[in-house]
Amino acid sequence: LGTGAFAAASLPQLLQTGDTLTRIKLSAAAVFTWGVKLAGFLFARALKTGNDARLEETLSTPTGTAGFWIISALWGVVCSLPYTLGATSSSPGNPLTLKIGTAMYVVGLMTETLADLQKSAFKAANPGKFCNAG
Repeated sequence: LGTGAFAAASLPQLLQTGDTLTRIKLSAAAVFTWGVKLAGFLFARALKTGNDARLEETLSTPTGTAGFWIISALWGVVCSLPYTLGATSSSPGNPLTLKIGTAMYVVGLMTETLADLQKSAFKAANPGKFCNAG
């Protein structure tokens, strides 16, 4: 739900027609791609395990549950501020920084995806063990 909200928040800019700046479209596409990737991964993991043991104690009380959702909401707002502020700016930006930022995003997403695949392979081969190398 949480990371899916990032993807959903980028949709208006991504689907907007007309005079939308390239940097805003690229930023929206990057946020959407990352949000869908992470939300899909977390959803598949929750379906596989049936629960999230890390949150059982926190979510076992009304106060813990409310605290969890309040902190999650604040974290979402803080994390989305760079995208939101950039999407509301009318400045076309610097073409060089757009290219550098796009390259950094692609490398980061590929690195994260490779790490996810390696960790999944490790967990499949070593059930119950913690991957502390790689």
